[in-house]
Amino acid sequence: MNHIVNKIKALRLNEKQRTVLFSLSLFMIPLAAFLLIGTRGYLLCDDSPNYIYYKPHREGVMPTYPFFLQLNRLLFGEDAFLYAVAVEQALFAAGCIWIFVQMLRRRFRLPYWQGYMACVLALVPFTTELPGSMATQWILTEGIAYAAFYLFMAVLLKAVWTKRFRWIAVLFGMTLLLSSIRSQMQMLFGVDGIIFLYIALSRTWGRRKSRITGGLAGLVGCVLISISGVWMTGKIASAQWHMPFTASEQDVSADRGATTEEAGSADHRDMAKTDSALLSGQYLTLIFSKGMYEADYEDHQLFADEKLRQTFLDCYAAVDEGKGRYVYATPGLWIWKDIGGAVMGDGILTFGLADNEAKRQIGMTLIKAHFGRVLYHSFRLLPAAFVFTVFFQIEEIYLLCHLYTLFVYLSAFALMVWAYKDKKADRAYGEFMAAVLIVNICMVTIISVVFAGLQRYLVYDFGIFYIAYFLLLMQVWKIYGRSIRERFRGRRSRG
Repeated sequence: MNHIVNKIKALRLNEKQRTVLFSLSLFMIPLAAFLLIGTRGYLLCDDSPNYIYYKPHREGVMPTYPFFLQLNRLLFGEDAFLYAVAVEQALFAAGCIWIFVQMLRRRFRLPYWQGYMACVLALVPFTTELPGSMATQWILTEGIAYAAFYLFMAVLLKAVWTKRFRWIAVLFGMTLLLSSIRSQMQMLFGVDGIIFLYIALSRTWGRRKSRITGGLAGLVGCVLISISGVWMTGKIASAQWHMPFTASEQDVSADRGATTEEAGSADHRDMAKTDSALLSGQYLTLIFSKGMYEADYEDHQLFADEKLRQTFLDCYAAVDEGKGRYVYATPGLWIWKDIGGAVMGDGILTFGLADNEAKRQIGMTLIKAHFGRVLYHSFRLLPAAFVFTVFFQIEEIYLLCHLYTLFVYLSAFALMVWAYKDKKADRAYGEFMAAVLIVNICMVTIISVVFAGLQRYLVYDFGIFYIAYFLLLMQVWKIYGRSIRERFRGRRSRG
């Protein structure tokens, strides 16, 4: 009997072996999820032609992802390169999750089961379109941007925890990389500036005479980092990037509807080349569509030029016929869907208005005339945008979705304050949640004001929020769990 027991003990893994097995499984679990769940292969979406057939200076389309696609086209050929892209995106995402979770495990000395929990929660942003597909299967910038965001957060947390300015430089570079993938991510330069300010204040807070100096230096650095990051992103976007297989060199169908929601079921070479009116620029189109959403018939009096006035009236008639004006919006919490559908939908693009200068003049004139209403409708998007960061929009329980979001944000804030105030707690847990909340607030505000609060623009921090929340709860339990259990047992024994 003792012989058998000794053999069983000999089979047990030592600490080094367990660590190696954990590290390997931490990579394989997300990789298996990305490759085996959802569609098989790749998924072509409406925006995929913008990246497969890259056109320089197309506003809103940054060069990094198209370059990534064209490199794979050269390496694997026309028939196989998109399959290779899907596999590479899965490998990259699994690697980024591995790096992020390993950093948390070392910093907080997490037991293995908590590391696995963090790994599972980190998968959440990639699963928003299930059971249809995983984000790594999309031929979209989200295929790598969601993953790269974990590297951004890893560097951000390093900067916050170490209070060293050198990590700000790394964070700036990481943000620049994200911005070169998705132009919307340049909003994170504001987050970089806030973290710089936090570090400057933290390093000087203990010295009363240095607080003002540190605060002023932090504010200056915050502004400079934000402005320089946006400026550099603009330079990247405006540069003339020469790539093979650009849109002008492709003989592709004029039918925009050739995109597919089924993996590999349509050849990417048959995908539509977008009409010239559709290539006018993302931000220009947003200005135009936001203005038209707020338009009234009487606004034709704002345009002195007869041709511009008639163009506005034609567009107004089309918008009004399609019920794409604010007067047709559903009142209540569900208003975000009507605003988003009108501003970000395709209906606003079907007027045949290819004159970019006319779009700019009409859009800016209407926004200036109805600025208060534009701002009001932007703020009406905020509740739904916050829901997207931690939950889903479910029509049957829509009010409950908002109440749940309010609860988790308030409780997360309370837990963060507790971790800062309680001397028994590790302050790093509170800093983790504070960083997550700052990122979410910045993203929600900017995306709602500039865009229209689309889900895929807001889920970057989804999994990380719950990781921070979970670890804070574990910290509370670690410190107060034993006393809570003892009190509960004492009451039961007296009863």
